[in-house]
Amino acid sequence: MEIKVNGNMETLENSMNLFDFVSSKGLEHNGVVLLVNDEIVKREFWPEKVINENDSLEVLRFVSGG
Repeated sequence: MEIKVNGNMETLENSMNLFDFVSSKGLEHNGVVLLVNDEIVKREFWPEKVINENDSLEVLRFVSGG
C-alpha cells in the first residue's frame, strides 16, 4: 500500500492503524501530532483510525530546547 509521509512516498506491507504506525517508526506517542489528509487525528482515536491507500500523513514531533 502506498502512502505519503511528510511529503515522501512510503510503502506499507500491511494495513495498520495510526498507533501501530507511530510505534513502527520508534516514536514516542506523547511527543507526536498526526495529520491524516490535512486533518488532525486526536491520539485517543489512533487505535481505531486505519491508514488507507494514498493517505497523506504529516508526522509532527515536538522537541524542547533552549
